[in-house]
Amino acid sequence: AILMDHLMPGMDGIECLEALRNQVGGLNRTSPIVVLTANAGSENRDLYNRAGFDGYLIKPVSGEALEEMLIRQISSEKLIVHNKAARMQEDINASAGYARKAPVVISSTSMCDLPESVVKKLRIPILPFKIRTDEGIFKDGVQMDSDELLRHINLGKTAVSTPPDVATYTEFFASVLKNTHHLIHISITSAMSDDYKIASEAAKAFDNVTVVNSTVLSSASGILVLIAYKLTQMNLSAEAIVEELEAVKHRLKCSFVIDTTEYMARKGLVSSAVNKVADALSLRPCLSFNNDKYGIGGVWMGSRTRAYRKYIHRSFPGDVIPDSDILFITYVDIPEETLMFIKDEVSKLAFFEKVVFMKASAAISSNCGPGTFGVLYFVKGNKSYNLASLFSDLKEESNEENEDETSDPLSYGPDDLLDGSGADGASPENGKEAPWYMQIEGINGEAAIQNSGSEDAFKTVLKIFYDSIPVKSSELNNYFESQDWVDYTIKVHALKSSSRLIGALELGEKAQNLENAGKEGNKSYIEKNHPEFMKDYLKYSELLSGIFEEEQDNSEEAGDDKPVADEYLMQSVYEGLHDAAEAMDIDTVEEIVKELEDYSIPQSEKKKYSALCECIGNFDYDGILRILDEGNK
Repeated sequence: AILMDHLMPGMDGIECLEALRNQVGGLNRTSPIVVLTANAGSENRDLYNRAGFDGYLIKPVSGEALEEMLIRQISSEKLIVHNKAARMQEDINASAGYARKAPVVISSTSMCDLPESVVKKLRIPILPFKIRTDEGIFKDGVQMDSDELLRHINLGKTAVSTPPDVATYTEFFASVLKNTHHLIHISITSAMSDDYKIASEAAKAFDNVTVVNSTVLSSASGILVLIAYKLTQMNLSAEAIVEELEAVKHRLKCSFVIDTTEYMARKGLVSSAVNKVADALSLRPCLSFNNDKYGIGGVWMGSRTRAYRKYIHRSFPGDVIPDSDILFITYVDIPEETLMFIKDEVSKLAFFEKVVFMKASAAISSNCGPGTFGVLYFVKGNKSYNLASLFSDLKEESNEENEDETSDPLSYGPDDLLDGSGADGASPENGKEAPWYMQIEGINGEAAIQNSGSEDAFKTVLKIFYDSIPVKSSELNNYFESQDWVDYTIKVHALKSSSRLIGALELGEKAQNLENAGKEGNKSYIEKNHPEFMKDYLKYSELLSGIFEEEQDNSEEAGDDKPVADEYLMQSVYEGLHDAAEAMDIDTVEEIVKELEDYSIPQSEKKKYSALCECIGNFDYDGILRILDEGNK
């Protein structure tokens, strides 16, 4: 962090700030800069806010004020709070700044399409949209992603994204307000959803909740969320933050090029007649958002590459100067080589400090379909919000052997663009033993931690992967033997995602090839490669057993200290699970399971409860009901 005096000879602090932010190749373009000044007063605070400083300290600065400001600006990975700061423990939180109530908190929904790592780092409360399917209701991005949504639709099943209802919003707002004095919630455009209307209705129950209509969609709305977060770090009032958001949101550029109008026709966004014409002529329209309305911003005929290039050039008109801070390339089911082509085309037209690849959430996916992408950015104004600094300490996609000042802007890859470099089971360096997750054969520990977010989270998903091997391998073999290539493709797709999640990149790549063969109807490839793939998959049961066997023994010993769940409690649990499974209500199911964590399962019920947990992990409501109904016979 840079502490910048305002009044200095030759170049004052505001001029220096502007020079730093616009210095080509500068090492401090994204560094947080806090102004120090003896000029107190609201007028000067507004001056520094407009200039784009990340913080504001009045001289003389106390040690406590300085410490609090640094905690706000420096990432938690670089902070150590010593015991001598114990008197401030109730006030300071190394990750977010404070454990006490924050003056203002920014929230949004899963439709803001921001990277999960950024959301976690900034502690932005996110309320998931709902995905209603023939198999139940799922939380967007939590229990079902855009890939699974498209899979459902392509199989002729119903899968529709909807905003949370008023009751869910009210509960969400009440929960967030436990930690803040005022909540500012940012919704997506009312042109595509009732999200803003529903959130505003729920906000009426509170005196300290303000809902802002971003008037845009997806990561463009996410940019406004990031701007709002930056404004909270400047100690502005809720009213001042809302006023500034309303003033700058017209500078958000939001559009998407659509590869096929089929999904828009299903949603009623275009007529079936228009869809037929577009399909016959290979027309690819651009969906553009402006002033809370959407319309067609262009239509291109011909090859996909030509249409994409035309769209990108249309997105950067000559009379618009983009803010060079950050660009989102938000997409639906687009291969890596196409994403790199998009990035290269953009780089010919504009420079961005950070380029972020972001897999779109359910709203774009269900309305626009695969092959859709948007280049989303903020138009340059008289103030820079330094949003790139919010990404500065996240893992970057770069060539470590060839880093120099002329290298391309750093990019953050999507799930399918993980850096697979580095050998599995990396050897210790400098005499230090490598972490346990770097020593697992067949696992890229670096990719695993990046995907999971933390070591604890990785161990959790790894345990789920390990426990599911017997069931999932049996299912795959059954579908293979019966030549049910549709369900085989679905299962191998899910295994591809879970393999990549735990860092089993080679296994994930083989699953990807089998999935592609299934989509193309290439059964000869599947028949030839399935046996070897299953052999590789089942090998992980052996590779991971050593990690979890000892843990299971310790867990069983620890379980001896817990009270044993009696017959009445188990019966209540089974009844609750039965009702929740019939309603396909995963939230209630998870709450019931959590209630049993403080109890030891009776020996006579362990087998049944274990089978139930397996079904719960697979969202198998029919399986849950079958097990419970068999027990009542």
